[in-house]
Amino acid sequence: MTRFYLKVPRGLLPLIVLFCFLSAAQAEEAPSFSLTGNVGPVSLAAYRGKVVYVDFWASWCAPCRKSFPWMNDLQHRYGARGLTIVAINVDKKQEAAQAFLADYTPRFAVA
Repeated sequence: MTRFYLKVPRGLLPLIVLFCFLSAAQAEEAPSFSLTGNVGPVSLAAYRGKVVYVDFWASWCAPCRKSFPWMNDLQHRYGARGLTIVAINVDKKQEAAQAFLADYTPRFAVA
């Protein structure tokens, strides 16, 4: 059973790569925004022409607890090569977001 799961990602990898190229070729410009963040103002226009990973997160989101360490690792690995990560919080209460950030310290822009 374990061998099946190891083969699935290899079979899907070419499709994922193809999808990425096709979606990038037909991509539309993302709508501009400007928000207050942990590193000052966060504006999408400031990242024009760069690779930007935009993540929407909330304090109550269980998968977000795993994605923050993963995004920290991505920023560490690829930040020098031009990757920028911007995480946008969707919590209604700022206190909940601040408590989450105290536990999962980001190394990227959070707005």
